[in-house]
Amino acid sequence: HSDAVDRENSFVMPLDQQIEVFAATVQNDPKLAGGFNAIGYSQGNLVIRGYIQRYNDPPVRRYVSMHGPHGGVSGFPSCNVSEPFCKYYAEFLGDLAYTRLAQKAIAPANYYRDPARVNAFIKGCTFLADLNQLSSFNSTYKQNMLSLEKVLLVKATEDEVVQPPVSAYFGYDVLAPDGSFEAVDGHTTPVYSNDTLGLSTLEKSGRLSYATTPGAHMHFSELEWRRFVMQTFSDDPVSAA
Repeated sequence: HSDAVDRENSFVMPLDQQIEVFAATVQNDPKLAGGFNAIGYSQGNLVIRGYIQRYNDPPVRRYVSMHGPHGGVSGFPSCNVSEPFCKYYAEFLGDLAYTRLAQKAIAPANYYRDPARVNAFIKGCTFLADLNQLSSFNSTYKQNMLSLEKVLLVKATEDEVVQPPVSAYFGYDVLAPDGSFEAVDGHTTPVYSNDTLGLSTLEKSGRLSYATTPGAHMHFSELEWRRFVMQTFSDDPVSAA
């Protein structure tokens, strides 16, 4: 696939299907048969986490998540694909996000969490509500997450694409009394308090850690990237210096 095709697929291919494609690719690669480490970028983190929770065969051993929208987004980033495509994309935003058509046609709708319509999100968002164990509980999802040796969640402090930025830590926006959106940390949400994905267990056992990068979405230095990789994938983590 060309970069343009891959970029367009990231918008129009439902995340459930993206996970199936990823799983088939991994399972057909003999070099990965014994397991592998994974680094996810932006929306791609939901594909990797979906693979871990639903397949994990061969298993992901260690995982770095760079600026992933794990808690969902309360707004849609500007589209940078092509003008006709963006107009098509925009038609499915907002009120139409939880319709069957939008869920099957626009990947970002699969993790759009409207703070003003939480019940509609849980019922109509076919992907993230399932992946985050909000609509039902799947014990395999939790078991597969708990099989991870190390996880590092990285947040961009000024993320303008993943809104709110704390979504990288499984947080999300809630509706404040004045009608504005207010971000809450992942630790205050049921995903942690009920440990439905094993995140609290992973954290308490020292296998889940957090980091930040200053600035915007997917803006980080090679030095920062190397530090995150070494911290997670090496048994002898480099110092922060």
